Formats: sequence, C-alpha cells, structure tokens
Amino acid sequence: MKQVTLVSLYGQKQQSFAELIRGCSDNIFRSPLRGLFKPHQIDQVHGTIVGMEKLTGFKEAYNARIWEETGERVIMDFSQMLPVLEKHFPLTVQFGGFSKSFNEFESFGHSPYERSFQIQWETKRFTLIGWARQDGDFTTSRLLQKVRDEIENKCHIRHKYRRDNDLFMVLGEIAIPDSMTANELVQLKDISSSVEVEIRDYLADNRINQAIDLDALSLVQYEDVTLSLSSTISHSLKTSAIDTNFIESLYD
Repeated sequence: MKQVTLVSLYGQKQQSFAELIRGCSDNIFRSPLRGLFKPHQIDQVHGTIVGMEKLTGFKEAYNARIWEETGERVIMDFSQMLPVLEKHFPLTVQFGGFSKSFNEFESFGHSPYERSFQIQWETKRFTLIGWARQDGDFTTSRLLQKVRDEIENKCHIRHKYRRDNDLFMVLGEIAIPDSMTANELVQLKDISSSVEVEIRDYLADNRINQAIDLDALSLVQYEDVTLSLSSTISHSLKTSAIDTNFIESLYD
C-alpha cells in the first residue's frame, strides 16, 4: 500500500540551500567516510513536518503512529489539515550558524552545534538539522512543535517524536561494502566524530535562514521511505485541490 507524509522543501531547492547541502556532501566525500556515503539527490532531501501513515489492513484512515503507541484506532481528520497549515506558515528555519559555544537551547539533550550534523550509525544516516526561529528567538514559540501539536489535536495525526521542534533532513545513507572487514569498520566509526566536527564547523560558518511557506510544503505519496524521486509523487499544497477526498485517494 502507498503511504502519505507531509514534508517541506522536497523537490527543487533555492540555490543557497542547495549549495549548503552540496557543501556538506563535499566534506563527506573528502573524508575517509567517502566509500560509505550514498548521497540522496538534492531534490530528494526533505524535512518531514508530520508523517501521515495509515494503519494497513483497514479501509478507514486510522493513524498508524497513534495505533503503534496506544493500540487505539483513531481516524485521521483531513478536513482541518489545510486551515492548520495556513495558520502556522510561513516560518523560517535556520540551518547552520551554531557555534560550539551557542547555548540558547538544547535539542534532545544536545547543543544545536552537536545536532546540526550527525552521522547516525544505528540508523545508517547522515543528517542535517535546522530549527524554526522568529526574530532570532528559537525557544519562546517553538514554532514547529506548535504545528505538530495542532495537527495532532485537530487532525488526529501524531508526529513520531514528542515535543519535537526540529526540522530533520537525511542527506544520505551509510552503505557498508560487503568487502569491508569488521576492523576497517571499527576504524571508520572511531574517526567519524572528527568528520562530524569538520562539517559542524562548516555549518557554523555558513548559516542559511530558509523560509518555508505553503509553496514549500507537499503531500507526498511514497513507497520508499527515503522518498526516492523515481517512486514518489509530490503534490504541492498550493497547486493541488487539497481536501479530504483527495488526501484519502493518495493511499490507494
């Protein structure tokens, strides 16, 4: 069954943001980890606003995340989706610009510098993270969390992480060659922290304030969770007739 998610910045990017992604990727390719890096296409890179996955095996649009966490079957209400998004967007997300000494807020127990770029061995991903801001303030309003909370309250669509104010993007996958020995892999893991520092420093010096409006939001129908361009269909909120019937049809 095809699934649906609400994402931002999927598809063509503004030049400055595309260059930031390329800069991160170029740093990885210049590092000892280059043989493990399977980059996503730039148009494929995206930030999820909220996953809208449906519980399989039922005609009704039960929210998969609520069922996974509670065992309850709760039907998603798509009628409130567009009004909620129109209320909260546009907003601005800052990528980079966080020095080691920046301590205005923490993100899941870590500094923005530490989380701005991560090599996640457990999930096999290279990740870039930004945070919504308003007049330079990241914490008072927690803009992305507000969007996700209201979508849950009004649409019965639950975000994967609680109190999440991050915009999380996967730049590529960790693809370990069959020919690599266990010792070689251990050595690469040992030096990966130095690669993280290099890219975090690059991001600290190359801040991007990325505006996200309704034009930058898409409902995407996917089969591959990475949203590969070849198997994903994107529907812009500005150009599509987004109503309950349309959204329900995306799961067919």
